[in-house]
Amino acid sequence: MTIQQTKQDILDQLQQLFLDAGYSVPELVNYIYQLEQQNTLLTEQLKKEKTAVRRQSGTTYARSSMNSRLKDALRE
Repeated sequence: MTIQQTKQDILDQLQQLFLDAGYSVPELVNYIYQLEQQNTLLTEQLKKEKTAVRRQSGTTYARSSMNSRLKDALRE
């Protein structure tokens, strides 16, 4: 699948596979929904972690910048 498909397209294709096979596996659909929820949670957590790292890096940069200014002032 090189073309990104929507969730509904994939579920429709899965439903068609079930019809063609003559049986369905509802656990598979439930598992797909669980994976989607887990993916959403992990994506949100990753965004929060990235934001925290950016904040921390910005603070560290500001401190090192101030320290170098302070050092320069003390040298003079």
